[in-house]
Amino acid sequence: GGGAPPPRSSAGVGAGGGAAPRGGRGVGGGGAHTPGSAPPPHGRVIWRDLDVPDVIALGHRFVDETPRRRAIASSAFETAWMDALAEAVAGGPVVFVSEASTLYFPEAANRQLYADLAARFPGAHVVFDTAAASFVGTQDTHDALRHCGARVTWTVDDPTALEAWGLRVEERFPLMRPPRWIRGEAPLLYRLLVPLLRLARPAMADSYHLNVAQLPG
Repeated sequence: GGGAPPPRSSAGVGAGGGAAPRGGRGVGGGGAHTPGSAPPPHGRVIWRDLDVPDVIALGHRFVDETPRRRAIASSAFETAWMDALAEAVAGGPVVFVSEASTLYFPEAANRQLYADLAARFPGAHVVFDTAAASFVGTQDTHDALRHCGARVTWTVDDPTALEAWGLRVEERFPLMRPPRWIRGEAPLLYRLLVPLLRLARPAMADSYHLNVAQLPG
């Protein structure tokens, strides 16, 4: 393949974090994943999987909840879960992780999502993916996306442009040009395939980014 993965749900975004001072807690999430696909909670880290109710119900058939890993059945764009989460983390450090979800929704919805998060979690970090406008035209021939009814609608050619929303973009890199520290941890097959994919689909090589940003506040 290459480029954006197919959507995991109608909206799956979560929060994650590490040990917090003064008894605070981090919270993490990422939608409907198998146990091995999310960072295993350890120490003082807690993890929350956020996804729409039918996907969470399906996940419960295969993955048991634990005190540190639980599910939140909600659209990412609703705010009730944010209010409950803000109370639960008690001011601890938080990082939100969104993969293959919000880029299938309009720009206005995404901008409001980040504004709602910033209002409740000022200074929190977000890890998310973006697709450039050049990627949109490739969806009908993409080996995975061509079989999906959903289509990427929110496009970002330059992730640093999101700083106009108040985000501070700390890191960004194309999926097919990962930084050295990721390449070193990746399986051998990935390290071998990525250069081949860049050659086979040069137009897509820089069209899909992974980003790390900090919310205002």
